[in-house]
Amino acid sequence: MPHIICSIDPQEIAFDLIKENTLKSALLVTLVHGNSKVISNHLGKIVFIGDEYYSPVIEHVTNRQFEIIETGGSVATTSLSVAEYMGCNPIAFIGQDLAYTNNKYHSDVACIEKNKNVVNDNNEYIKIKDIYDNEVLTSSNLYYFLCWIEDFINRHKNKHFVNATEGGAKIKGTDNISLKDFIEKYCKDSFLQKEILDDLLERKLVDKEKMIEVRKKLKEIRDNLNNMEQYVNENVCLAKELYKYYTEGTSRNLEDILSEMDRFDEMLDIYKKEELMMYYFMQPYMLDITFKYKEKIFEESKEANSRIVNKELKIYEMKYEATKEYRDCFEEIIKKS
Repeated sequence: MPHIICSIDPQEIAFDLIKENTLKSALLVTLVHGNSKVISNHLGKIVFIGDEYYSPVIEHVTNRQFEIIETGGSVATTSLSVAEYMGCNPIAFIGQDLAYTNNKYHSDVACIEKNKNVVNDNNEYIKIKDIYDNEVLTSSNLYYFLCWIEDFINRHKNKHFVNATEGGAKIKGTDNISLKDFIEKYCKDSFLQKEILDDLLERKLVDKEKMIEVRKKLKEIRDNLNNMEQYVNENVCLAKELYKYYTEGTSRNLEDILSEMDRFDEMLDIYKKEELMMYYFMQPYMLDITFKYKEKIFEESKEANSRIVNKELKIYEMKYEATKEYRDCFEEIIKKS
């Protein structure tokens, strides 16, 4: 039975995966944007950690500073950071394939729809080396997390990292051993983990006056998101005009279009903390867009211009959807607060 559960994904699937196994004795580590059902249905204690993307908003709303823990965008990278922050040494990776081992998206025991668990080899995937130096497929998202983990390991040379997954991608900076050997070598001493965690954590309540101030700042962020939605939508329209200019040769002046886009980008620059908190929503799409619209070999100027503009259009469209999504979320939070 785990002593700590980490859950950061806001999607409903985060709750579907654990709804039958809610553990009263386990500590839940999550972020403020974690799935609301996971948080509200958890029976044990909950710790909200500050990360580099949400902390500016949290500090603005609460008027307090928090220690920042790197998250990297996934529950695995967040768990790694939490383990390092707690002083764990060694740190073992278990079940972190970071690739499609045996051409499967997930282990069968962790897959909800087993008939949709087979990967087809095509250009969407990246070939990397596994722990046995054989080729294995991975996605742009998983490859990003692999690079993030390797960079994290490289920056924490005082820690010993072990890959006990027994398969999957080769993770630079780790020793590959079996889970059985890891347990026999390092898990010899017993200690009262739950009692230690309980002593460290206390329930903290927020007074009524503080909640009034928090609600006021939540409304301010919602209004900022409304403004962002308007400005981003303007740039979506302008990016479409720019695409037509390069593909159809429309009569609209190029400098006028670019000047207007720059003006709206400058207006968006005011809302740094709001854009930063949308990182988790936008990051998977950004990876896909970057991969899909990457530079081609022997690309002609017209083709390159068309590709670059189309890429910018997709980014603005993605930002527009993000601002709408977050604006609606803040609206709901304000109604419930």
